[in-house]
Amino acid sequence: MYLLISLLHRESQLVAVYTRQVPEGNVRRYQRATYRRIQGRLFAEWEKFAAGETTAKMLLEVCSKIFGPPGH
Repeated sequence: MYLLISLLHRESQLVAVYTRQVPEGNVRRYQRATYRRIQGRLFAEWEKFAAGETTAKMLLEVCSKIFGPPGH
């Protein structure tokens, strides 16, 4: 579980670098509404985790609901 958290954190840092390199308008233009919504939920949950408002377990549960099979 700690490896997953570490990898998610590393990926979030890479995404931050990427979005600084590409103008925000260009990134958003290529994203579909569904992916923007999912990404928004993920970033919101990650911010809660980074601020210490949620635990790693809670973060992973939210991620599993976002990416899990529909209806679960």
